[in-house]
Amino acid sequence: MTRIRMTRAAVIILLMLILPTPDAARATQILPVNLEQIVSGASRIFTGTCVAVEDGVVPGTSIPVTAYTFSVSDPIKGDLEKTVVVRHLGVRRPRPQGDRMLVFRVPGMPVYREGQEVVLFLNPASSLGLSSPIGLSQGAFQIVRVDGKKMVQNGLGNKGLFLGIDAREFGTKWKLTPDQQTVVGSEGPMDYDLFLEVIRKMIVLP
Repeated sequence: MTRIRMTRAAVIILLMLILPTPDAARATQILPVNLEQIVSGASRIFTGTCVAVEDGVVPGTSIPVTAYTFSVSDPIKGDLEKTVVVRHLGVRRPRPQGDRMLVFRVPGMPVYREGQEVVLFLNPASSLGLSSPIGLSQGAFQIVRVDGKKMVQNGLGNKGLFLGIDAREFGTKWKLTPDQQTVVGSEGPMDYDLFLEVIRKMIVLP
């Protein structure tokens, strides 16, 4: 079978056309974003469980998308229903398209599986109904259990999450408690409850 491959230039052009931010052309480079940028840039933030995954295309086009359906357990920011469908540009894995194989995937775009719990920080949807986490994998936090404790980490293992942030100034600015302050500057899995407490303060406080 012939394999369809999209060049980097084609990926960038497509991103410019359909992703919602003016920096979309740079998205394939996965520019580093810290926690403040992730929270302020997100139009929707929620904790949810992936309950369905469906491959498809944008209606009326041949643009490949993967639609993930999430059952929302904790709406944190934005207009959210109990069930949210998030459509990411690209495919999870090569899939048949007619007599060919489609292999187009955006570098750094997260992939979810059914039953997976996540905390997502989503860009506003584009005119075609597509969205992505802020900073791609940086804005998609998987919920994991470490020694029976509920923890979160993004696609980079939380590396760079506090890049350019002074821990003391951050704690003062967002009025963090001593317990909440313990997550600031850390890498690797962090306490889920404390993480969300910090996020909520960042949303509510001016």
